[in-house]
Amino acid sequence: VIICSFNVKSDKDGFHLLEELKFKGYVNKTTILIFLSTETNESLVNSIVELQPDDFWVKPLLPKTVIERIKYTLDIKKHLFTLYKAIAEGEHSKVIYYAERFLLDKTLIKYHANIQRMKGEALINLLEYKTAELFFRELQSQYRYAWVSLGYVKALLKQGKMDEIKDLLTTLVNKPDTRFAMHDLLAQYYMEQGNYELAYEEIIKATKLAPRNIERNKKSWDLARLNHDH
Repeated sequence: VIICSFNVKSDKDGFHLLEELKFKGYVNKTTILIFLSTETNESLVNSIVELQPDDFWVKPLLPKTVIERIKYTLDIKKHLFTLYKAIAEGEHSKVIYYAERFLLDKTLIKYHANIQRMKGEALINLLEYKTAELFFRELQSQYRYAWVSLGYVKALLKQGKMDEIKDLLTTLVNKPDTRFAMHDLLAQYYMEQGNYELAYEEIIKATKLAPRNIERNKKSWDLARLNHDH
């Protein structure tokens, strides 16, 4: 269990520490990762969400709240540990296999949203874009979470079906909880299409909303060179 504060008062902040831990493989999906901060500005929250911690606590915290949230987080990790382990090992087919079994277990019904999300991500990782499209489309009638819409959009963009979701793209780009991820997805889409001018426009917007990701900054610099933006 790793609990990390944003401000650790050293040569690097908590975000950079966690980014390094993940890069070196010390932190994966079987780890319980909790981030805490007094700050809640949009750029910090977007950056933290990218690291996919198990929970994000805003200080100050009451002892009772800490106990309740630790227990809840441990409970999820314990019941879905097989799925988390498969994700950590890159076994995406196993993720789908276990997810489908777990979804039939009525005792796990309160974790079904978590399970469905992991299944959807596994389909994307396996390049099963058409199956992922149908999967996320069905989930839209069941859940209103941002990850459902983003998963659906990603599945269609990977198939080059942008024209089918233009209205949805406009909606998601203007929603606070999805706009950062949408700019990031669109930047990737345009890069894959070889449209480096539009990719650069989108990645600049994504970088402003979540400025800490090193890989995104590298892509931004590469696209700046391609667009002769000295």
